[in-house]
Amino acid sequence: MTVEELQAEKRSIMDEMESLNETSASIKDQLAAAKTIQVQTGQYADPDWWRRANFALRATGRSLQGLQNRLGDVNRELRALTAKEHNANLERRFIATARQMLPSELYEKIWSAARLEHELDCSTSKGRPEAA
Repeated sequence: MTVEELQAEKRSIMDEMESLNETSASIKDQLAAAKTIQVQTGQYADPDWWRRANFALRATGRSLQGLQNRLGDVNRELRALTAKEHNANLERRFIATARQMLPSELYEKIWSAARLEHELDCSTSKGRPEAA
């Protein structure tokens, strides 16, 4: 996934979490109101409603936990991808600076050695599955 795709997924998760938090708060308010009525009047809420409300609250909590886990995964992927891009930019800058500062003969010699090493690495790793 790209950084943009991960950021879009992160926004989507956070929006869904906000919605679930609002739902959870609403359920808690309704349960608190039912408890207040019970204390004031002695009249209990409908047991079936009470059971369903508590079940919905627990289900909402589980959904939130799942979204928090996914958000953590997305954040880790974002950090890894950002670090990878940062390192690639640093390497490009290093190469450009080396090209400017080193005598062209030395730069070409280093470049040829690096290319040869890269080609050897590529030829020896063919046929093997890539490590994740």
